Amino acid sequence: MELPEGFEEPGYVCRLRRSLYGLKQAPRIWYQCVHRVLAAHGFTMAQSDNCVFYKSNYVICVYVDDFLVAAATSHEIDQVQRALEKEFRLNDLGTPRSFLGIQLDYHADGAVSIHQHQYIQKVLSDFGMETCQTKSTPMNPKQVLNRRRDEEPPDEETKARFATAIGSLMYLMVGTRPDIAFALGTLSRFTSQPQSHHQVALQRLLRYVKATQYHRITYRSGQLIGYADADFGGSVVADGAYSTSGYVFQLAGAPVSWSSKRQGEVATSTTHAEYIRQYNALLHLQWLRTFLAETQMYRSPVTNIMADNQSAIALSRNPEFHKRTKHFNVKFHYQRAVLNTGEIGLQYVPTEEQAADGLTKPLGPTAFAK
Repeated sequence: MELPEGFEEPGYVCRLRRSLYGLKQAPRIWYQCVHRVLAAHGFTMAQSDNCVFYKSNYVICVYVDDFLVAAATSHEIDQVQRALEKEFRLNDLGTPRSFLGIQLDYHADGAVSIHQHQYIQKVLSDFGMETCQTKSTPMNPKQVLNRRRDEEPPDEETKARFATAIGSLMYLMVGTRPDIAFALGTLSRFTSQPQSHHQVALQRLLRYVKATQYHRITYRSGQLIGYADADFGGSVVADGAYSTSGYVFQLAGAPVSWSSKRQGEVATSTTHAEYIRQYNALLHLQWLRTFLAETQMYRSPVTNIMADNQSAIALSRNPEFHKRTKHFNVKFHYQRAVLNTGEIGLQYVPTEEQAADGLTKPLGPTAFAK
């Protein structure tokens, strides 16, 4: 920052009396201001998510200077608005139709749908894929993405374009598209050195996104339930040896949280990979239950995670010492203590009914659509 013309004094600097937009301290100071104002009006900051504030019948989600307010009635929302107008200059956008790039549709039966159609159109336009042929799945089930040692490294422009596409699709996946999580997560491993077959796989993913640009997640009613799966050893990057964990949690009949991630250590068996998967899903469910209960949006005495490996389920329930499992990292046994509380349960589900299957491996059209 430079001093205004005529105020320069060699050897001296100005001391600011207040924050200025663009300073590195500005975001923290703004958040402290918002926190102070909301606390003065009776709101409590959620310990499980510091950008969410709540009190009886109210929840406010804060993203920088955007406030998303939910309440039981429109009258209560008006009360919050009048209170905040005394502290800030507000621009009331009415019933939210879009928030952080996610569009919201409201149905006559009370259901709510979210999607990112407008964002998808922009991504397709940015990469010249508006008129491309479409695909019914995000990844070829027979695809192998191992690095080819006989191929020349890509130029800087190719690497930048590949990384930009991955980043653009990542925002889409995090917002509303769990169906592209596995394909995108796998391709993101090659961002630093994308080879020709990685670029072809990325184009296929964009073709699938074009085919499904009108897909929506619709929330109606239903309990909180989770699905967790693992792919032992990995089926796409065979030289990696790492397994892939995936989970999805549904509330009100549709996904609210999901993940597809390479495991942090090499599993030595299918049971080992599935046991790690259960641990990862259980940790996330603990946070999710805490967040929903803290903000008073949902409470349930028990939430089940549906898994398709009976050996891993049995191992979590029965603390047996066995030569095939004695080497498991001790931290993964934490799930036993959590299951003993009775607040989270593990239930068996056949593989064909496993909703998280597509988060761990590429599926064919029939299995993927199911």
